[in-house]
Amino acid sequence: MNGEAPFLRVVFLGDEAPLPTLTEVSDFIYDLNLLYEYSRLLADPAYDFFEFRKGPYVFNRTARPIRREDKLLLESLSKKSPLELIVLVAGVPGAAGALWVMVQIFEKVYNFRLNRRKLQAEVKRLEMENAKIEKDQGTPKLLIPDLENSKKVEKRIESRNARWVFDQLEKRLAKSLVRLEDVLIEMVNRTRKSRK
Repeated sequence: MNGEAPFLRVVFLGDEAPLPTLTEVSDFIYDLNLLYEYSRLLADPAYDFFEFRKGPYVFNRTARPIRREDKLLLESLSKKSPLELIVLVAGVPGAAGALWVMVQIFEKVYNFRLNRRKLQAEVKRLEMENAKIEKDQGTPKLLIPDLENSKKVEKRIESRNARWVFDQLEKRLAKSLVRLEDVLIEMVNRTRKSRK
């Protein structure tokens, strides 16, 4: 399928920490991706079948049944100082819900407030662009639309038995020497190309 499609662009900006090792950077990127994928499994109704389990294999590469089209796409990675990582994800309600779960975790781990008004505006814009598709195909609405209500995220984590996974991800990110200073989220239209 070719044509313009909405994507959410997420820019992760690191702080001015001392020169990290390659292992520290790769571990940070891996944990960031884990957080997104588990957030997607939690927030996206398409993955309600997934059972969160406590155990040593939770963080293996093959432990999460995320479809390729739901994964983060790397737009750019720059390690100048500070680190800048830019990813894209298809602009669908499940992605916006997953990003909102991530925002909740970032606010705990990094103790900074993200621009919720900007995120709210992007989610509303995304919902409007997807309104026709949702009406035609019966796509579920955004699971966590109230960006001021973190209790919904906590309730969802508890009801899906996902507390251990998210606690572990918080600890891993908190221990990382690579730190986030800011996260920027915006909606962009990109050409979507089919794979042959």
